[in-house]
Amino acid sequence: METPREKNDTNSSKDEITEAEFENQEAYYVPKTQMRNVWYVLMVGMGQIAGGAANGVIATTLAQPTFVSKMSLNGPDALSLMGGTNGAFYAGGFVGVFFAAWSCDTFGRRKCMWITGILNIISCILCAASVNIGMFIAVRFIAGFAACQYVMQTPLYQSEIAPPHLRGLLVGTFGIFNVLGYNIANWSGAGFYHLKNSNIAWRMIFVIVGGLSIIHMVLIYFCPESPRWLVMKNRVTEAEEVIRLIHGDSGDDRFVRLETLQIERQVATEREYNVSYFQMFADKRWRRRTLLCCLIGTVGQSTGVLVINNYGPYFYALLGMTTEQQLYLAGGYVALSMTVAIIGAFGIDKLGRVNLMIWGIAGQVVMLCIETAIVAQYAGTTNRSANIAGIWAFFMYCFVYGISWDCTPYVYVAEIMPSHLRAKGVTLSIGCLYLSVCALITGALYAFGDIGWKYFLVFICAGPVGAGLIWWYAPETNGKTLEEIGGLFGDDLAIPELHATDESHLAHKAAA
Repeated sequence: METPREKNDTNSSKDEITEAEFENQEAYYVPKTQMRNVWYVLMVGMGQIAGGAANGVIATTLAQPTFVSKMSLNGPDALSLMGGTNGAFYAGGFVGVFFAAWSCDTFGRRKCMWITGILNIISCILCAASVNIGMFIAVRFIAGFAACQYVMQTPLYQSEIAPPHLRGLLVGTFGIFNVLGYNIANWSGAGFYHLKNSNIAWRMIFVIVGGLSIIHMVLIYFCPESPRWLVMKNRVTEAEEVIRLIHGDSGDDRFVRLETLQIERQVATEREYNVSYFQMFADKRWRRRTLLCCLIGTVGQSTGVLVINNYGPYFYALLGMTTEQQLYLAGGYVALSMTVAIIGAFGIDKLGRVNLMIWGIAGQVVMLCIETAIVAQYAGTTNRSANIAGIWAFFMYCFVYGISWDCTPYVYVAEIMPSHLRAKGVTLSIGCLYLSVCALITGALYAFGDIGWKYFLVFICAGPVGAGLIWWYAPETNGKTLEEIGGLFGDDLAIPELHATDESHLAHKAAA
């Protein structure tokens, strides 16, 4: 085992080699994208398809007549019990993301995803086998504990293997896969609805969600471990091989060696700090990034996106739609989400992260104002034109959210944290997301039943406040490596700049 002196001598030797090889100049390199790199990102994303399906399955389940009858959800406590099915899920998710952070750093990104897959399969089996609403709500806590881990794991891994110039697009596929999972769950519910008077209509939806986790576990077997996690565990040789596998297409090994060295030096610097969650808030070196993670997670739900999605059939019923129409509209809503999420993923690297999030909130608030006016005036009436206009406003809200927020926040949160705190930072963000959802969604149906359209005012007022905080507090990270982003927050970089992502930058370097 190396002594501290020997380790310092080794590092000094590496410094001399680096200076000799690169003539003490900054290394500029426009990375070419290897298809295997893209495939790894896509295969890992399959987990979020399972996670999205597990998150979205409740919307179509609550609209199934056989589920309502089996669980006795047609009595005076129906709205509270329906809220409980969602509240239990997101409470479990809040706990689950902290477990995922610990397991990601302890066992590695790949093994952690296998653990999540097993837990999700078990929860799906138990949900499908539920015999009463008490059992179902209890199992929903387990389902949330399992499924919500995908939300933390997927962008974490993707951000650590994606090339910097395409990180926004590739990590943005997380949002696409998420809404694809919602699509699978909702359209499965619409299809099985036609099995009249059969409990299979709602049980089979959970079977399908569990099957998605099995597919993901198989795909993960073929993916490499995160090079940044390998460096954190002092497995530098393995990390270099992974980088060579996913990025090493320049014709020589200079970029591979330099990126490995950059990660190794950065992690070595960061390893001096054994930072707890409390220290992340207390220490000014990490405080801004930590607060940003919490802010992004909370603001993302402040406009009520999951309230609208999970209780979509309830709102469509208020606007005069039949059960079958409710299910098809719920499916159409998430189908639109997937389409615009794809558009949004391509826009992240063009428009920037912060602008997309700010303008997205503004658009959502406008659509909510229109929706609130329609529901306040025409909900429960036979004015079909007004009811259709209300559905249009929901879909336009979905359009704006999908372009701006389905992908962007997960990219941003995953890339602003340093390697040794990335899992914890993503965890805090997703934890705040689920905590805010749990607070907003558990009593949402009861609130709508009591005060009606006025509950929308909560989202209309919260959105502008969140957008203002992001504008004031969040720096733009577009086009930088994970290590270089640290410089925006005052970090000292071991190697100042590694990538150039446009021709003008290279021309400027050549002229200099």
